[in-house]
Amino acid sequence: MRSRVSKVGMLMLALVFAVGTMGAAFASWTDQVSIEGEVTTGSLGYEICGFSETWVYKVLQQYEFDDETYEPGDVLVSPEELDVSADILLPVASADWTGQLPGMLDEGNCIQGKGQSFEVKFNNLFPCVWFKADIVLHYIGSVPAKLSPTMEFGDESEWLAALWNMTSAPEFYMVAYKWEDAAGTTPGWVMVDLEGLQLEYCDRVMIEWWIHVPQDNTLMNKTGGFTTTINMVQWNEYPLID
Repeated sequence: MRSRVSKVGMLMLALVFAVGTMGAAFASWTDQVSIEGEVTTGSLGYEICGFSETWVYKVLQQYEFDDETYEPGDVLVSPEELDVSADILLPVASADWTGQLPGMLDEGNCIQGKGQSFEVKFNNLFPCVWFKADIVLHYIGSVPAKLSPTMEFGDESEWLAALWNMTSAPEFYMVAYKWEDAAGTTPGWVMVDLEGLQLEYCDRVMIEWWIHVPQDNTLMNKTGGFTTTINMVQWNEYPLID
């Protein structure tokens, strides 16, 4: 009997010791470190900071322009609309931007391009003159982007699409240039392929549209339309898959 009590006593002593150890653990010192975080996301974006047009005039009287002398009957091609009296130059055709683009940029401002569309009109075109319109995109996104342009033609624009799709020497085409000013190089516009072109913050790209009407009587009195869309996607998600 004495032996059993001794074993029970030892068991109770062990339990008391265990509880005492737990109490000591709960009474131990503590400390902590708090971490605060901030998360920002990047952006893709661009603004339009420049443009040019094509204005074609028939010269009615001798006229000095850009260090050249034009005689009556000559064709004068200008990258901007000339403010002259009607008896000197006769406006014949143009490729000009409409809406807010000319007004805003004439004031030296840039237009945020995100979600906007701009319209250029090629008016009263005729053979033997190349008509050009262009815009300058300034990339302001914080994340590198790659470009992917698309071209669509409107109703009754098969004739225009045919000029675009000519394989040997297209009469309607788009070309792009990127401004390069790296150390050790001469600053200037360098021709690039828009498809897959990667842009970093502050890069500039100039996009030109050129149209030349062939000597073809079936192309008189035509109307057509096109839409160029410049798609942007973050560089690590290119190519963009629908």
